[in-house]
Amino acid sequence: MIATAHRGVHARGAKTVDAAATRKSSAGSPRGPRRVANATASINPGDPSDHPIWRGVSLVLGHSSPAPMERPMLLVGMLDSPYVRRAAVTATLLDVPVEHRSVSVFRHMDEFRAINPLIKAPSLVTDAGTVISESLLIIQHFEDVAGRSLRPVESAARERDLALTGIAIVAADKAVAIEYERKRPEAQRYAPWQERIVTQLHTALDLLDAAAKEGALSAGPELLPCDIAAAIAWGFCRFVIPDVAPAERWPALAAQAAACEALEVFKTWPIDRE
Repeated sequence: MIATAHRGVHARGAKTVDAAATRKSSAGSPRGPRRVANATASINPGDPSDHPIWRGVSLVLGHSSPAPMERPMLLVGMLDSPYVRRAAVTATLLDVPVEHRSVSVFRHMDEFRAINPLIKAPSLVTDAGTVISESLLIIQHFEDVAGRSLRPVESAARERDLALTGIAIVAADKAVAIEYERKRPEAQRYAPWQERIVTQLHTALDLLDAAAKEGALSAGPELLPCDIAAAIAWGFCRFVIPDVAPAERWPALAAQAAACEALEVFKTWPIDRE
């Protein structure tokens, strides 16, 4: 059962992070006001005989703060995934405590399947044992728990952040696709598709580099979601496909990412090189 795995002795690569302490050491005064969520999530444990991925899902809307968690939520997945790493950094910046368990969707499939039958990284096991898949939804849950968001409150700034975050996610997606294509036997590779995803990656990096030059991407003093997503996408590119993403071609983005990587919150969640 998931609850047993979560409550038990820390497994391979598991760690719990003091989010508040890391958060305070990683950022200064805000660039702008932050949106405060109007909804908080509350989980009903329900029937423990139900499958954990469905067990006890309920949403309570209101303005009160959620009750303190009995234990940290469990974030499952390798930190060489840009999606796992973005979720982990965001949780820390929102002061949401999480325990991280480094489990590979390839090398540890049975272990991952026992946590989430979808074998999807990242997976989040809430303090009530509910499993949430997909990084965007996991981050949304962190915001619900925290009662706030890292996004700007002003409309134009918020739209800009959403646009740049989307571009950074595309960059990460295409970098993952390029890496997966390289795992195929040569006879099964389709050159037009490979050219397309490389072009999409380069277009995304061009847009992010231009934004970094304009100052729309930075390393704080307080990080926006687009800052986090861009830095992590670039770090992933340099980690898995450095030949496709040479630093000299996108120097502003490379500098922004390097400045983010120097922050304590990024050092807390380094790319997993297992």
